[in-house]
Amino acid sequence: MNAAPLHVFRGFDLVIRSGIIIPGAMPAAASVGGAVWDADIRIGPAALEAASTKMGPFYYAGSSLLFEMPKVARYLCEDGHRLSVEPDTSACELDVVDFLVATALPALLWQRRGEVVLHSAGVVPLGADRAVAICGLSGSGKSTVLKALLQAGASVVGDDTLRVISKPEGLVVSGLPGQYCWDETGGEARVRHAVPPDKAVPAAPLSALFILDRRRTLKQASFFRLSGTDALKQLLAQRHRPQAPVLMRREGESLELCAKLTKLPVYSWHRGEGCLNLSEKEHAFLSAAAYASNLPERYDTGGD
Repeated sequence: MNAAPLHVFRGFDLVIRSGIIIPGAMPAAASVGGAVWDADIRIGPAALEAASTKMGPFYYAGSSLLFEMPKVARYLCEDGHRLSVEPDTSACELDVVDFLVATALPALLWQRRGEVVLHSAGVVPLGADRAVAICGLSGSGKSTVLKALLQAGASVVGDDTLRVISKPEGLVVSGLPGQYCWDETGGEARVRHAVPPDKAVPAAPLSALFILDRRRTLKQASFFRLSGTDALKQLLAQRHRPQAPVLMRREGESLELCAKLTKLPVYSWHRGEGCLNLSEKEHAFLSAAAYASNLPERYDTGGD
């Protein structure tokens, strides 16, 4: 991968200057003199200059976090603002970009103080002005739900990774809203699909969280409200690339913000076996949650 012209994007509600095209990020206006970038991504050497500690694919030293994917690239995150990408000489450009979006950018976000990164899609249901987060491990059905909601007129905040920050007006989520990944063949390939510009939302207040349970029911879909320590444990398990805050000793900050998230409605969502589409009642319940309505402790859709 050769050095490319610098582009300016908006992603995760940040202004990002990048030498690599970021799938899902929204183009931003051309820069003006003296502009300050929230994040700067360049192709170049990526190495730690001091002895490091290691956890999973991450290495940490000082204020720098290195993610290394053999035969693909090394990604050096510095101070939550700079990201250097050093591709392997044999790397496929698509793989370099995929790991940038799926791992390196979430790691860079974890370096920013007072933020949480969730393994989640974010959507604003049709007619609402607040988002709901659809959380879940890989293979739990986030992309299936997002696709169904988009087809029903919802807008997209992000398809796989959400940045959560606390503002005076409440908790706000953002992501890469310009695309979602869906394999039409039912396989596991990350096939990118563009989100219409009028359906891409850079950031939105968060109203509720739904955690997809991989266990499926043979009958109707059901929603079970979580509270207290149960909700907190589930949300901690939904953090994206959680080794990063552990390695940087920021677990306390992460725990504090996740505790704030439990003040919102948090539901465990059991979907029907083999259901690719959402029922009318599932759509209705998600829309109700986007308005922060009075919601029941449990809701069964009745199998329609």
